[in-house]
Amino acid sequence: MVLATQMIPHPILGKYVKALPVMTKLVQSMMIPGDDVLKTEDDIAEEEAAEAENQPPDPELIKLQLTGELEQMKADGALQIAQLNHEAALMKLASDEQVKLEDIAARLAAIRESSAARLEGIRMQTASKERTFAAEAAVEAATPPGQGSGGFISRLRTARPRPLFRPKAMEDIR
Repeated sequence: MVLATQMIPHPILGKYVKALPVMTKLVQSMMIPGDDVLKTEDDIAEEEAAEAENQPPDPELIKLQLTGELEQMKADGALQIAQLNHEAALMKLASDEQVKLEDIAARLAAIRESSAARLEGIRMQTASKERTFAAEAAVEAATPPGQGSGGFISRLRTARPRPLFRPKAMEDIR
């Protein structure tokens, strides 16, 4: 009994005592079957595994997560405030000019449509220039060398290269 109660928890001598066999012998000395009262090594291993899984997370990790969530909440709040301010400014504009929000939206839609139309026109001009250039390249390839088609490509081939600099007088060369 002394061995079980005083030696097992002892800081120095406890490391020399096998706790489970001592407890088994102690229970058997009281004429109680050890399997009825004591846990098996498998039961102990399962409980240790369950405790390892259920350990609370690291406090630093929790602190970082909460800090991140707080920053996200602050950012969301700032975004909502900005949206409310924007809506308030639009409402003030509507009341100042006696224009409804629908009119402002219609103006914005009209601007978008005109921008889209201008963009489409620019795309069409670019496509037209590309087709013209391709046609000139085909005509240039079909004409014999030296004649040229008279288009942009033949001007590029017959143009004299410009000098990088032009000396003012012969003294500049020497």
